[in-house]
Amino acid sequence: MQFFTTALAALSVSSVFAAPVEQRQVQISTAVSTVFTTVADVKTTVTDELSEVAKLVSGLKVSILDDAVKKQTVHTVQRTLSNVETELHGVLGLVLGTVTGTVVPLVGEELDQVPVLLKDVKAIVEKVKTTVTGVVGTVTDDVLVTLKPELKLVLGLVNTLVTPVVTLATGLVGEVTGGVVPEVTSLVGDVEHLAGGLLTPVTGGLLSKVL
Repeated sequence: MQFFTTALAALSVSSVFAAPVEQRQVQISTAVSTVFTTVADVKTTVTDELSEVAKLVSGLKVSILDDAVKKQTVHTVQRTLSNVETELHGVLGLVLGTVTGTVVPLVGEELDQVPVLLKDVKAIVEKVKTTVTGVVGTVTDDVLVTLKPELKLVLGLVNTLVTPVVTLATGLVGEVTGGVVPEVTSLVGDVEHLAGGLLTPVTGGLLSKVL
């Protein structure tokens, strides 16, 4: 359901930048607000779904399962990871659609929401990293082979999402100094650092088994 909401929002954003100049300021502000609220919603949804993945995987480790139950559990993990991928793909399209236009710097309460956006994205990245690391460290090799395609898609999308979000955040802050700017700068560094290491195959490390 969230994906369809996001897709419709992305469609509405694409129409913003075809509007007459005198309407664009208000419409851009609305589009940016849509990004803020949608990313927050997706963060909640993705966090819940990844928590469910962790729970299911933990059950695979501690329970004595017959083959039928094991296959069903693995299938549920695959489906849940696919849901996460769908959510991330939808919000990525929304953010890209907003970045495509000329983003004017924000002021006041809207500007205060930029750190919140970055914190939400940071939380998504951290949750994905924790979940994937947990999956790789828990499941057997045969299960990991089955889950690899979904894990790689989720990791790749999170990594791809970071660049347009950072571009959007820095564009919204513009030439403003003081206020939330130091926090935004710090959060941009945190998010980029997390994303930069997300797909780096570390020799002997857990994530290297997914790539």
